[in-house]
Parts: sequence; C-alpha cells; structure tokens
Amino acid sequence: MSDVLFSPVNRNATSSEEADRLNREFDALATKGYDLAKALAHDVEAQV
Repeated sequence: MSDVLFSPVNRNATSSEEADRLNREFDALATKGYDLAKALAHDVEAQV
C-alpha cells in the first residue's frame, strides 16, 4: 500500500475549489500528525 499525501489535481476544478480541497487534505494530515505525536508522547511517558 502506498501512502499519498495529497490526491491528484482535479483539472476541472476552479482554483478556489482546488485550494479548498488541498486545505481540507492538509488539515486532515496535520490532525493525523498531531494525534501520532500525542500517542508517541504518551508511550514515552509510560516508559519513563
């Protein structure tokens, strides 16, 4: 399975629609990163 950060550009979308889509995808990616960092910090605290 290959992880893709952002989906391919929709050539039929307006720039505003494409910007909105990229913003949503970036927000989702940032949330995943934040959740991963919280989980990692919790694991490290549990080991100390």
